[in-house]
Amino acid sequence: MHTNPQSRQIFWWSLFDFANSILIINLGLYFSQWIVVEQGVSEFWYNFVDVAVTILLLLTLPALGAISDIINKKVLFLRLTAIPIFIFTFLIGFCGQIFSGFSPILITLLSALFIIYFYQLSLIFYHAMLGDIAKRERYGTVSGIGLAAGWIGAIVGLIIILPFVRGDVPFFQPAGRIQAFIPSALIFAVLIGISLTFLKEPQKVSSSTNKVSIRQAYTKVWDDIKNLRENPEIFYFLIAYWLFIDAILTIQDNSPLYLEIVLNIPDQKKVLLGSLLLIMAAFGALIVGKVGDKVGYAKSLTAIVCGWIIVLTLFLFVKRGWSLLLIGSLLGILFGGTWTITRALYMVIIPAAQRAEYFGFYGCTERFASIIGPLVWGAFVVGLKDFGPLRYKVAVASMIVLIMISLVFLRKMHLYLRKEVKSN
Repeated sequence: MHTNPQSRQIFWWSLFDFANSILIINLGLYFSQWIVVEQGVSEFWYNFVDVAVTILLLLTLPALGAISDIINKKVLFLRLTAIPIFIFTFLIGFCGQIFSGFSPILITLLSALFIIYFYQLSLIFYHAMLGDIAKRERYGTVSGIGLAAGWIGAIVGLIIILPFVRGDVPFFQPAGRIQAFIPSALIFAVLIGISLTFLKEPQKVSSSTNKVSIRQAYTKVWDDIKNLRENPEIFYFLIAYWLFIDAILTIQDNSPLYLEIVLNIPDQKKVLLGSLLLIMAAFGALIVGKVGDKVGYAKSLTAIVCGWIIVLTLFLFVKRGWSLLLIGSLLGILFGGTWTITRALYMVIIPAAQRAEYFGFYGCTERFASIIGPLVWGAFVVGLKDFGPLRYKVAVASMIVLIMISLVFLRKMHLYLRKEVKSN
């Protein structure tokens, strides 16, 4: 059975996300526990890494995206981001096992910072390639394939790395969380190497490659930011995205506490519920992507956002048992479908010649989505501490309100999209 070149490119493109997810899921699971619990590093310094990453990303994402658009080389930038991800992941595992003391701890913290930074940076070039490897009418389907590959990669990554952490592999002993990093780095290197060997630049670049200075890139980005109001459909999309993603990510980050304090779910069942959510997210990415191709991305996104409001409201009344599994499955489908449709819709409304730059704005918006939600959540949880578990339900309800507000801006986006269709 022969596959056409476009299908092969979609496969290699999806393999990139699959490989990234294997590494990132294990970094997220094991590094925080190793650095804080085992090494005794303050949670302040661990969380400071995330703050530093956000600052670096806000300063560089759109500008590097603009440079990528001008020189028309996205795969090159993917390679340039993959190399430090591998090196710094390997370095965490090496330093954590061989050395002890302040210096290696500092090196591992800086390594984690650069891993997250280069991973987030790689996503803008990865996202931008969707418009080059897929036809306009299949953005949803292909976006879903890529995201499904990522969710599956996360599941596979957890399964593959667990024996190393448990000490079941002879060359990785004694058992411990630090054993997750060297194998994660090696598996990542092999899969990324295969992906980026066969993934081709979207267009051939002539020998007279366009040149651009860093100053020109920042000037261009600043001009585009000032002119963003001239593209109201993009402007309102980013505001809506900021609001509902802020709420979704806040709930995701605090869900273990909710399950523990409100529902009294033991750790083993939390793992099973998390695995179910990942599986359903992969399923949701595939199904919602295909539906979006048929009914339209803007309508699909509005339906998904409404779905979040309904399902999260039902979640407030769930106790345990089958009802929790059902709601968890629905949340997984919504989770996978959300990123599938937002990426496909954004691809449609942004300028074709500036995709990487505009996905830089997209990435910055997502990084900003760690401000309002956590502050509101924390305010209710701390301010209502005398109300026990009820305060967590109030916090979830506040996130539902944020999602409802995003519908106002999605409505405005719809209106401008309709005007453009009529004018054309």
